[in-house]
Amino acid sequence: MKYKFALKAGFTALALVAAGSASAGLFYLDVGTNFGGVTTDKVNSTSTAMKNQFTYQYQSSTVITDLTGNGISVGDTTLTTAGLAIPGATIGNNAITNFTPQETGFPAANSNNGYGGTNWLLSFGISNLNGVVTGIGTGPEIAYSAGAVLSMYLYNAANPTGLNFMNIDITGGASGTGGTLLYGLADFTGLTNTSMSNLIHSGTYTCDGSSGFFDIWSNCNTPPVAINFIGDFNTNVAISQFGFVGVNGQNQPTFGVSTNHDGSATFDIPEPGSLALLGLGLAGLGMAQRRRKQVK
Repeated sequence: MKYKFALKAGFTALALVAAGSASAGLFYLDVGTNFGGVTTDKVNSTSTAMKNQFTYQYQSSTVITDLTGNGISVGDTTLTTAGLAIPGATIGNNAITNFTPQETGFPAANSNNGYGGTNWLLSFGISNLNGVVTGIGTGPEIAYSAGAVLSMYLYNAANPTGLNFMNIDITGGASGTGGTLLYGLADFTGLTNTSMSNLIHSGTYTCDGSSGFFDIWSNCNTPPVAINFIGDFNTNVAISQFGFVGVNGQNQPTFGVSTNHDGSATFDIPEPGSLALLGLGLAGLGMAQRRRKQVK
């Protein structure tokens, strides 16, 4: 038996309308090696074809702190760790699984340039994703705050243990009936090795002759250029995994849940109007949540 973290449909609709407007950009990935043979739709010989989403699977671990001692309720806090940030996590259960549109046929249409297997893989981890319970449906409804970091990793022959080539600064999100929506911005601050930080390229935006995300982030900051991340995470939770963990240092009960996920995400460099609509959708989400709290 399974249940899903729930968020009222009206909240999710506001966010999805904004996300849909700001997530239409194309991108491609250039790994620097030709793995896929001759195709007609690669952007260049060492890259994929144009894509508009990537799909993934991953695991997460969430601890909910019962601040009032009356069971999980509105106002309780949550802390989530996901993907390779979980101690002992492996890339086999936490990886980008494909790109959309998917590669089909031979010779390939919508080429992935040999993605997968021993050629090259992408994965990620999320640390310190803080949230607060905003309601109780078939499970806790959670709004996430800014401050967490989603770190992306490339695995290939040159980086067999994984190269952190880009980070996503999470700016907010919420768990919903269809899963979780997370929003963020690409960030390369503090990376010790940026040799593959132009792995992902915009299919619609160039600056100083480059479409690579690192080059755009580094050089195109007047006015600031936002490389947006929008992730849609489907969340299935086995009830047997959800239970009492113990008490923290303040003698507050804590509850834990380990979950398996899949979903899809995209990157986009939106027009100013799209950014405004995204902000409006998120603002509406927050106002709706505040109104719910007032009537409870």
